[in-house]
Amino acid sequence: MTTSQRLVFVLRRRPELTRDEFQSYWLGTHAPLVAGVADTLGITRYQQVHTVSEDTTRAAPPFDGVAELWFDAARSTGTRDEQVAAAAMLLEDERRFIDLSASPIWLATEHVMADGPADGLRSTTAVRRRAGLSREDFQRHWVEVHGPLAVARPDVFGITRYVQLHTPPDADTFPPAVVRGAPEPYDGLAEVYVTEVEGVAPDAAEVRAALVADTESIIDRDASPRCAGRVHVIVNR
Repeated sequence: MTTSQRLVFVLRRRPELTRDEFQSYWLGTHAPLVAGVADTLGITRYQQVHTVSEDTTRAAPPFDGVAELWFDAARSTGTRDEQVAAAAMLLEDERRFIDLSASPIWLATEHVMADGPADGLRSTTAVRRRAGLSREDFQRHWVEVHGPLAVARPDVFGITRYVQLHTPPDADTFPPAVVRGAPEPYDGLAEVYVTEVEGVAPDAAEVRAALVADTESIIDRDASPRCAGRVHVIVNR
């Protein structure tokens, strides 16, 4: 299992916009702005995950997309003043199409559970732990027990790629969240790609039931929106 960090921004659109309008502006107008200051800010990768459908069986409001950014301070070409100006410019544009009060943002630690192909649509779940569990206990079980259960049986679940993004203890005071008036971050984000499974394993029902039971033991399902989305890579250097 490998780990690194990425900035995660779970986006909900301003109420006067349709999802199509939001995503069109995000990709056509905002993305070039981010790409234009990537060197200044030390952005090495920037991708947008555009929601195309959501799990309507969950009570939590869906999100319209997820912005994800990777940084390398050593590759930043901007002075401190230039970086501050670039960040302010991006925030000003965000206010034109993002409901910042409904869009959590945090710096997450990646735990790669399965590092196979990332083909097709990506399933993204913004994960909220069950009441009574500390974030630390939840994340320990999620990475040590739940993740291995999910990837152990590709013949049942068809998972090719699975990454857990863990939220740190100090996420509430993350400066980009504070300046945006962002809501409480989720406890993590699950990124999953699957492929079609051929045939039905004899114990498939039992294996699926075990994973569902484990999910319910640590995750508040109704508070954890899940969406399928299409990934657009804007910066990759």
